[in-house]
Amino acid sequence: MRKHRYSAFTGTDLDMILRGHGIKTILPVGTSTNACVETTLRAGFELDYYVVVPEDACASWSAELHEATLANVRHRFGIVTTVDELLRIWGVATPAGTRARS
Repeated sequence: MRKHRYSAFTGTDLDMILRGHGIKTILPVGTSTNACVETTLRAGFELDYYVVVPEDACASWSAELHEATLANVRHRFGIVTTVDELLRIWGVATPAGTRARS
């Protein structure tokens, strides 16, 4: 799916696809944390998705703006975690010091 705006929900079938598969949680990642990622997570939150942001799977041109978005998520929109923590919760075994790659 191609997105054409900051939010991956705007002008796409993402909501319909997720609901069609019974998905209730989104993990918005990418660049930039304070623009595309934040706009997508806010739109998802407004559509009643649970929001989980792996902070080490997002980036921004400004560490301050990256951290501000993560603070917004923690205070209002969802959970901030790490990729390694998600892999642990999902039971994905990885060799020590490495991450699973798909």
